Amino acid sequence: MCSPNHMRDETILHFGAIEKVGGSVHGKGSSRNQRGSLQSVDFRQITWIDGNIDLKWNVITRINFPSLTVLKGWIDLDSNAITRIGFGTLTYLHSLYIFGNFLTSINFGLITYVDNVLELDHNAPTAINFHQIKYIGGSLFLGDNALTSIDFGDLTRIG
Repeated sequence: MCSPNHMRDETILHFGAIEKVGGSVHGKGSSRNQRGSLQSVDFRQITWIDGNIDLKWNVITRINFPSLTVLKGWIDLDSNAITRIGFGTLTYLHSLYIFGNFLTSINFGLITYVDNVLELDHNAPTAINFHQIKYIGGSLFLGDNALTSIDFGDLTRIG
């Protein structure tokens, strides 16, 4: 559906004026050893995605979800080079996988409910604040990080 632009030796996936994706967004590399070339992803105008976001095994350093309010599937960003991520106006996640990045900062924005897994292990944050998240229905993975502070905020249930 969307093809990346190759500019200045950087592979960018920019959705332009697209507001709704009726399926999933796939752009994963072949494996952890054969990464894709995607470096930057901008979901700028997208407010709705009916499926999953599967962008694992790339070299993504920047990803942006400023307008996304509905995501009916999961997000898999495993094995990239992401250092910061924010979820803006999104209030619900099925699952989030950000294993093996360089994540130092995560802003959960308006998310209040994670239906299944929240995987943030093998990153580099020193602090995590779950802010408004009230519920994580499955597992929470925080291992192999540099955490010195965890603020569970409004969280009342895990699993």
